[in-house]
Amino acid sequence: MSRTKTAVIPAIPHAPARDALVSLAYQWAVDIGIALADDCLPQLVEIPLHVFLAGCADQFRKVVQQAAAEMGQAVPPAELPAAVDAFVAGLLGRLQQYLLAGLADPARVDARAPMHLH
Repeated sequence: MSRTKTAVIPAIPHAPARDALVSLAYQWAVDIGIALADDCLPQLVEIPLHVFLAGCADQFRKVVQQAAAEMGQAVPPAELPAAVDAFVAGLLGRLQQYLLAGLADPARVDARAPMHLH
């Protein structure tokens, strides 16, 4: 039985790697979501999470379309929603890791443990 390879959200201290549950072809979008989560974390002290998240997917969609247009290309209609889903999976997956890491008993969590695949 063959499995589709999926994108991964790498481990952070006290939180193991996570399967992003999106195609490995969209690892680039997952990585952008992860980077945004890492960058915005300190700002979430001042900004409500729902305000921050409200425009993230739409902004990502616009940036992808603009980048493609600048290269003289169009994003295939079926590709854009998949890329946005992967971006959101990376963003929320990383934020979930931070939540779990904060709740975890460091003595019981092994960030090197294998990720759980669904």
